[in-house]
Amino acid sequence: MWPDPRDLLLTGSKLYMNHLIIQSAQALGQSQPIIAVCENPTASLVQDILDGKIDGVLKREYSSDSTHVYTKHTQNAVKKFKKALEDERKFWHWDNQKICENPKWFIQPYIPSFLYLGELRAFVANGIIVNVVVSTPENPSSASMAVSQVVLIRPLCNIRYSRLPISYRTLNNIVTIRLTKEDSESSNRTWLADPTLSPLETDHCFEKYVLEMLEKIVAADEFHIKRRSQFRIFCRFDVGVFKSQATGKFHYMMNELTPCHTTGLFVAWDQSHRMEIFFQEMAKTLHFLTSEFKPSLLTPSPSPGSSGLEV
Repeated sequence: MWPDPRDLLLTGSKLYMNHLIIQSAQALGQSQPIIAVCENPTASLVQDILDGKIDGVLKREYSSDSTHVYTKHTQNAVKKFKKALEDERKFWHWDNQKICENPKWFIQPYIPSFLYLGELRAFVANGIIVNVVVSTPENPSSASMAVSQVVLIRPLCNIRYSRLPISYRTLNNIVTIRLTKEDSESSNRTWLADPTLSPLETDHCFEKYVLEMLEKIVAADEFHIKRRSQFRIFCRFDVGVFKSQATGKFHYMMNELTPCHTTGLFVAWDQSHRMEIFFQEMAKTLHFLTSEFKPSLLTPSPSPGSSGLEV
């Protein structure tokens, strides 16, 4: 069966996924921001984020899209947060009794480049990168995104923005970004991917980063769960860039990892039908798993003197 029911519980645990990302990044010598768990988040914490006193993003486990994400750009953040806590108390309990552990809240650093440059979303099936799209928020205070198919990825060394960003200003729902003098004169595009690039300008470091991270994530996951990792079958990597204060250079950073069958595929933007390759690879992988499946591997051996039929 895919996905394994045990994996469904882990898939929603963003803290577990982030743990795999941090372990894998450290194994590759990559930088990865550390997150902090918030045991009892309050409305005042959200207000501090809105006021800029805390330069971070508050998130919750077991949540899809941006339903439980609070940044300094979130509209009506305090009101939404209070409702989220009320819903949590209502739906994570039954007859006033706690039926399972409440989802955890956590804070991660606010990284402007994810909002400004966007994210590269790589779809991996059977260990093969079958498609990549780039998404950029259209407005910092909303969840709407501009999505396009990636043709060629801009090399990290060609990103020229020394300050990301200096300021945001919303005017009639249009985001205005004040650029540096160098940026204004160079007229360099900000996107992580650019269809006007020459193939000679690409360095394939993005593909290398994704596949190396995949190898480490599979190894870390299988070490923890003691069975075959679901990442061998399918996953989507959401990758952005950040500028290192130590080196002044841009580096890739994995923001999110989603392996489940409920992962958004962005098929509506797949004008070149590249996701057909994804479905073909998924079919081959699932056929292989089916042919390899042995019910005896899942059934405990009967104890001496028993018939093996006891439940």
